Amino acid sequence: MDESGQFGRVALKVWEGNLYQEAPESVLRGFSTMIVDSGHAESGEGPVLESALSRVSELPPVKLLNNPGPSTPWLISLVLCPG
Repeated sequence: MDESGQFGRVALKVWEGNLYQEAPESVLRGFSTMIVDSGHAESGEGPVLESALSRVSELPPVKLLNNPGPSTPWLISLVLCPG
């Protein structure tokens, strides 16, 4: 994490089938999925983060999804769901 705090806080959670309601598991499996809440300034960081993560060879392919549901407290979620 950037020491300036520019990227906020990071919380790691294990997904137990009910952590995310923004997208079903079938959409997440096999990808590093960024789920971005629209309507917030943070949503503009989605493409920047997607580009940075795409350069990490150890991660599954990165894709960016807009959150179709209600806004979340974290605004940007990164869900790592290997195939």
